[in-house]
Amino acid sequence: MARTEAITSGVSKQVVFYIDDSQNPRYLYVGKSAYKLSQGVNFVGSNPFNSRFKNQPACIFLPNGRALQGGTVMLKADNITKYVIVLNTTGRIRTSDTPPESWEDRR
Repeated sequence: MARTEAITSGVSKQVVFYIDDSQNPRYLYVGKSAYKLSQGVNFVGSNPFNSRFKNQPACIFLPNGRALQGGTVMLKADNITKYVIVLNTTGRIRTSDTPPESWEDRR
């Protein structure tokens, strides 16, 4: 959604991951909208998403659709782990059951 908004509006949009924020557990901010992850789904870690928004890791999409910096977020629910992977060169987003080769767990 943030990538599409960046392309159509011509303005960069961010996805902010509140991974360790006890004030807003399982919280995700996209553009101007806030979302909570489903009950039982938690952020476990990210790599690298060094961009920050209010001191939280963020994926920033540029108006051309590319991500300012690529990265991976690990989500977990019960015994299921999923990786959401963003490529910076294209802004392509995919999910995987296994981490990408570049994965370094940054919990």
